[in-house]
Amino acid sequence: MEKPKSLVVYPGGKREEYTMEEYFHKLNLANDCLAGCHLSWNDLVAIATDYTGLRHKVMQEESDLVDMLQKAIRDNKVSVIHSIRSRTKDTTHLVEKIIRKINPSCDNKSYFKYKDLTINNYTLFITDLIGVRLLLRYRRDWEALHNFIISEFENKKGNYISDYIKAYKPDKYKYIAEKPIAYICNGDENIYPKRIIDHGFGDRYRSIHYIIKFGVYYAEIQVRTIFQEGWSEIDHDNRYPYWLDDHSLDIFSKVFSKISAVADEMGDSFVKLHPETQHKPCKEAERNKPDSETLTQSVKDSLIKSNL
Repeated sequence: MEKPKSLVVYPGGKREEYTMEEYFHKLNLANDCLAGCHLSWNDLVAIATDYTGLRHKVMQEESDLVDMLQKAIRDNKVSVIHSIRSRTKDTTHLVEKIIRKINPSCDNKSYFKYKDLTINNYTLFITDLIGVRLLLRYRRDWEALHNFIISEFENKKGNYISDYIKAYKPDKYKYIAEKPIAYICNGDENIYPKRIIDHGFGDRYRSIHYIIKFGVYYAEIQVRTIFQEGWSEIDHDNRYPYWLDDHSLDIFSKVFSKISAVADEMGDSFVKLHPETQHKPCKEAERNKPDSETLTQSVKDSLIKSNL
């Protein structure tokens, strides 16, 4: 049996080296998490080494994608974007994600999708090597951004990934590679009509996801409001993916999610109160806008519904 090698990564440009045991401990992975997997620890080390050499190319595509989006804002092709955040997946978390996806346990729904992943094709399986977040002020702005994305990236069912190896189209520069989906909670259906975008339901997570091919690699674009982003960032730092069952963290996450939802409701109320947002003469807007008592009651109803 081949001697286990060390995993070398460079977070922030600083060299770090881990044995298998040290890596599992760092990421709170079970000691037997590779049991039954078709890839060994040394296979993962080889993928990490390959990706470390490749990562600068992925980072360049991330930069090109962000530049394209920023140019669209400057050219007034899409004006609703509040801000853009982006990252290229680091080597440590690439390996961690592969371990989660190739585990053959019965509760891993991704196993059959990833059972053919190897060092020669892993970039075809990992569709978020590049991650971009597009943040909005108001929930209502999502549709304008959605229309921009599906016009900028070819959106055809024939481009959607069914087989990670066979579906890759090297001759196409830009296209949407999975059907866009809005992850919503109960009560959000009217904001994100199903006739426009498919729904995925969760008990607190809200975000619209697009998997695109841009250049050589896949990228994931997530669209959220600034309040949804605040909840997601703190929840991700403290719970995902290894502390999802912690009861105390779970309670705080639910409350925080409800607070962010109410904040979005209040943002909508500001829009309804402000005459200029209705694109009407001031006098007409004054006659037609909801009175403050009605909107205050709407916010109170949201708080009651959220048990806050």
